Amino acid sequence: MNLATKHWPHLAAGRGEHLLAVPLGATEQHGPHLPLGTDTTIAEELCRRLAQRMPKILVAPAIPYGSSGEHAGFPGTLSIGQEAMPLSLS
Repeated sequence: MNLATKHWPHLAAGRGEHLLAVPLGATEQHGPHLPLGTDTTIAEELCRRLAQRMPKILVAPAIPYGSSGEHAGFPGTLSIGQEAMPLSLS
């Protein structure tokens, strides 16, 4: 079940019955042959498949930012650092 496509009354009716899966990805280089959003795409698909198998899973919108300082020299890298990653989930 995709959280972003639901209306709040639907969620209120089932409050406490769902587990939230948050796709954590990154926007960073993967060589010249893969797109910058590869990690996020994989995380989204993993959560989608999990929700197919477990109906009580709600899939949240992806967080496409990571701790990607090692990729800082590549254009397109979006990094929020190691300290900010856990804070984005609390």
